[in-house]
Amino acid sequence: MTATAITARPISASRLVTALLATMSQAHAAQPNHSPANDLSPSADTLFDALREEHIRWIVLQALEAGGDLGASAAILLSVVHAMYPDARLAHIHAALVFLCSMELVAVQQAGAHLRACLTEAGSAVASHAADVPAGIARPSKVWA
Repeated sequence: MTATAITARPISASRLVTALLATMSQAHAAQPNHSPANDLSPSADTLFDALREEHIRWIVLQALEAGGDLGASAAILLSVVHAMYPDARLAHIHAALVFLCSMELVAVQQAGAHLRACLTEAGSAVASHAADVPAGIARPSKVWA
């Protein structure tokens, strides 16, 4: 068996959104007894869902900051988010990465079927409380001097 090298390549936010939406629609179509009520919608229907999405984005930023220059894969980010939201799915992580990538806080690379994310300089500043947080991320207030 020969080993093949997988090279990571940067992916634009629009390509990431397109790829994730295609993957999500294929997964939903393949589910038996699919019901539209079970769909993940890009916009939250309730206040709780909106707060949860914003908090997941913050958790992802914190996990990527802890990952340093290596960043983290979507699977690792999911395991971190599971500590707070045990019912979270990979679709939640993908949605958070799409949002953070569109805000230019995260750079996402695709290696085969796997995604790897790293903080940008702006994302690092937001995660470390050195810059203002954009709307849509539930960053707690800074409590130290």
